[in-house]
Amino acid sequence: MSEQSGFEWVGGAPCLDFHNTVTWAGEGMVNERLASYQDLVAWGREAGLLSQGAAERLARAAREQPEAAERSLRQAHQLRDLLHEVLIAAAAGRRPEARALAAFNDRLTGALTRLRAEPAGAGWTWSWEPAERDLSQVLGPVVWSAAQLLTGEDRTWLKACVSDECGWVFLDRSRNHARRWCDMKSCGNSEKARRHYHRVRSRRGP
Repeated sequence: MSEQSGFEWVGGAPCLDFHNTVTWAGEGMVNERLASYQDLVAWGREAGLLSQGAAERLARAAREQPEAAERSLRQAHQLRDLLHEVLIAAAAGRRPEARALAAFNDRLTGALTRLRAEPAGAGWTWSWEPAERDLSQVLGPVVWSAAQLLTGEDRTWLKACVSDECGWVFLDRSRNHARRWCDMKSCGNSEKARRHYHRVRSRRGP
């Protein structure tokens, strides 16, 4: 966890950590970590998707265009909702609803218009065309991260936390792939404590 922002990095991929910026408690959401556009910029910076210079430029642009910043924040929340549908379905080994799949591919099509292949050292790498005034520019790399995960081998390691009060997703890279919780220190211990409580209650009776 970042002491500065409160973001957590347990997913193993940018799209998963972006999905995990809110707690999916049952049918609702709690502990919103992207409550403002500045939070979105801070997340992008800490996720390594924005340089310090880009983050500062976006913060200035947001102050100059508050309505555009609010629209970009809404787009971020909408993308996160969409990723929840797609990623939870993938973690369960099922196909997402046609509506969600079509919406995801629409997002991907838009993101790919800025994706570039460029020489880097002795090889090549992916990069993103600069868009200084595009306040939603951090969302393109998030969509691309999700597309790469869903079409790659890492998909087989995708899991959802078993806690009913979490809903986070992560890549299980443990040795025996038996990881069940997003974080043993939080959800794992809480779930064990809950089960212990119910076992004790059942032994004591009503």
